Amino acid sequence: MFTEDFLLQTARFIGIAGLILFIVSGVGGALMASRTVQIINVRWLRGKMFKYHRIVSLTGAALFLLHPIPMFFAPMTTGGMTIYHALIPFIAPKQAVTISLGIISFWILLIVSITSILIKYMRRDWWRAIHYGTYIVIFPDSFTAC
Repeated sequence: MFTEDFLLQTARFIGIAGLILFIVSGVGGALMASRTVQIINVRWLRGKMFKYHRIVSLTGAALFLLHPIPMFFAPMTTGGMTIYHALIPFIAPKQAVTISLGIISFWILLIVSITSILIKYMRRDWWRAIHYGTYIVIFPDSFTAC
């Protein structure tokens, strides 16, 4: 139906799009936390920055979480990878280290996303400490995107 190259390029495009959205979201989050920006409080963003930050973050997270799916349909390249290989680090049949970085990022991202949705039920300092995990996710994924 689809060629191996098309599936792999689709997976890469989804992953890179998620990375770009995470970078934009990270910059937006840093700006929201900045005292200078809070004082300036740009008129056209007043009251909307958190909403945009959340939309961009959750969209980036969704893209990251969907990114490996096209690869399951490219068996020659993935070497018979199963769902277990995509969820458990260091057992993938090919590119074990690269895939493991993505899997570790996946679990961190999932925890950060769930806690961000449940922010109202958490202590603020715990949520903030967990939320900084998104910066850990961007680091390995920027290497695997190349």
